[in-house]
Amino acid sequence: MDKTALQRALDAHRHWLMGETGGARADLSGQDLRGASLWGSDLRQIILRGADLTEANLAQTDLTGADLFQARLDGADLRGTKLAMAELRGASFARAKLAGCDLTGQSFRRGLRFEGDGAPEAIAQNLSGADFTGAVLVGVDATGADLSGAIFVNALLDHANLSQADCQRADLSGARLSGTTLSNANLSHARLTGAQLDQTDFGGARLTDADLSGVDLTSSTLAGADLCGARLEEVLLPQKGEIELGLIQKTLERHLQWLANGAGTAADLSGMDLSGLDLSGANLAGANLAGAFLARTTLRGASLVLADLSGAVLNGADLRDTDLRGASLKQTDLTDARLSGARTGKAPLRDYQGRPTGQVVTTDFSDAQGLPATSPAAEEA
Repeated sequence: MDKTALQRALDAHRHWLMGETGGARADLSGQDLRGASLWGSDLRQIILRGADLTEANLAQTDLTGADLFQARLDGADLRGTKLAMAELRGASFARAKLAGCDLTGQSFRRGLRFEGDGAPEAIAQNLSGADFTGAVLVGVDATGADLSGAIFVNALLDHANLSQADCQRADLSGARLSGTTLSNANLSHARLTGAQLDQTDFGGARLTDADLSGVDLTSSTLAGADLCGARLEEVLLPQKGEIELGLIQKTLERHLQWLANGAGTAADLSGMDLSGLDLSGANLAGANLAGAFLARTTLRGASLVLADLSGAVLNGADLRDTDLRGASLKQTDLTDARLSGARTGKAPLRDYQGRPTGQVVTTDFSDAQGLPATSPAAEEA
């Protein structure tokens, strides 16, 4: 569409918005508006269905109530743009700049594309690489959307629905995700440092190699989530039962694959609070448990046997600076395990509600194999 025709349509639209004679609502459906400069324009209720606005400058534009159904906005500048009540279904925002936008309550759900006489094709909303820095996305429905590589730094995503969304490599650092649903979403390699995760639902989500350093997950749901390889330094985790189901089991499964054929991932449980868990019979050979809190943990029986083992296997494991006070390591294989700085000895015994009982338990290394002669564990044994 040439600039003269575009300006004529925009002038008529402006008169229409003001209720003046000769005005007409602009209908630019399907028009080629690539690279168009519409900065700061009043485009309320404009019709842009299927229009190509790739790389267009729409910053500070008022698109309230606009119809952008299946419009292409890849790489467009939408910083500070008003999109309240706009129709955005099927629109593509790949690499778009959406910082500071107010998208409260918008829907970016997976939609349908109709091609000729064939059956409709299900397509994910394309928001890959979009920049939502500081944007307001409260209550947004982005079920199944493509948000890979998107930037949500300091964005407000309270009560948003991102279930089944592709959030690989997304940057959610500093974002507020209170009450947000991320169930079955793919968050592998995503960054969530500093994010506020109050009652966030990660059920069944893939968080492999994600960075969750320092976040508080105590009120979040992690049932069935895959956290293998995730960075969990100084993370506050939910109740132990959920950790065991949502993290430990998957970590051990991947670890066994790694031991068997190198296809899985070596277990990294460094710095985690694993106190009270029953890891008896688990094969953690070569695992990284440095700095983990393993006080009062059972590591001797066979309740979590994932291989044919007679006792827990920790040969070659990194147990430096771990807290093993009161832990049971009967019949464990500690050959070549690194135990420097590990804490052993007595630990207060608490009841199921965490209250002290007045009794103590001591680290038990009886019949353990391969204890280094100079280790605190050897001295305790």
